[in-house]
Amino acid sequence: MIELLKPTYAVASFGNIDPTVLQEEHPHIKAVTHDVDGYLMSYRDGIVPEAHMDVIKKIHENNLLQAIITNASSEQRLERVIAIADNVREVIGLAEFPVVASAAMPSYKRKPHPSMFRAAAKALGVELSEICHGGDQILRDVLGANRAGLGATIVTPRRGNDDHIGTRVLLRPLERLARVSVNLPVLNSGFSPAFRKHDC
Repeated sequence: MIELLKPTYAVASFGNIDPTVLQEEHPHIKAVTHDVDGYLMSYRDGIVPEAHMDVIKKIHENNLLQAIITNASSEQRLERVIAIADNVREVIGLAEFPVVASAAMPSYKRKPHPSMFRAAAKALGVELSEICHGGDQILRDVLGANRAGLGATIVTPRRGNDDHIGTRVLLRPLERLARVSVNLPVLNSGFSPAFRKHDC
C-alpha cells in the first residue's frame, strides 16, 4: 500500500514544474494531467495564476498533451472548471484541453478511483502509462494515478487556505499522515523548489 502513495516528484509549487526534466527522465510520457483546486489554483480562484499559465505553456511547447482531472461533483463547480479550461485553451492556444470531472462520471466516481484516469487517457488518446498526473493530495491524486498505472506523478503542497468542507475536515488530517509515511514534509515550507525525483 505504501508504494501506491509514493509520488515521482514532490515540488513546492505547480510553478516549479519543469516539463523538459520530466521528458528527459520519462521519455515515454506523452501527456500531463492536472488537478485544479489546491494545485493549479486555490479553491476559490477564478483564473489560473500567471506563473502557472507559463508552465502550461511550456508543457504545450514540449509537445505534451494536457487535461484536467477534478473531483468537482456539482454542476456549479463543473461549470467553473470548464470556464477555466476554456480560458487556458484560448490563452495558450491549445487544440484540446479535456476536462474529466466527477460530475460527468457514471455514479459520480471520484479520484482515487482509476476510472477517472482511464477517462482522461481515452480523451487524450494515450495509454495510462504515458500520462504524468499532478495534484496536491497523496490520497486522491498520487494514490489514484498509481493505482491506475500512470507513468509518473507530481505532488505539491496545497495552494491557498480554502477547501471543500469535507476535504478540510476529513481528508487533510489523513493527508498529513500519508505525507509522513512517504517521507514528505507536512508544512509547505519543507517542499523543495527544485523539480527532481522524490527520494521516498
